[in-house]
Amino acid sequence: MPRRRRDDGPYFRTLRETERRMLTAAISRAGGSTSAAARALGISRSYLWKRCRSLDVALQNATLRGPATP
Repeated sequence: MPRRRRDDGPYFRTLRETERRMLTAAISRAGGSTSAAARALGISRSYLWKRCRSLDVALQNATLRGPATP
């Protein structure tokens, strides 16, 4: 019997999409600050970047230290 791939099935796709939306929302609420977004999610900034990369979440407008102040 062939083994199913991890990304097969509706539950995995739903979980993946939910995680993608959560990361996108956290970065948006943090004004593009990956440090603030990671802190709000209770994860490290490096893990946030890894998850964003694996879920194809765009980080081109993200900042490392937070939004610029005028």
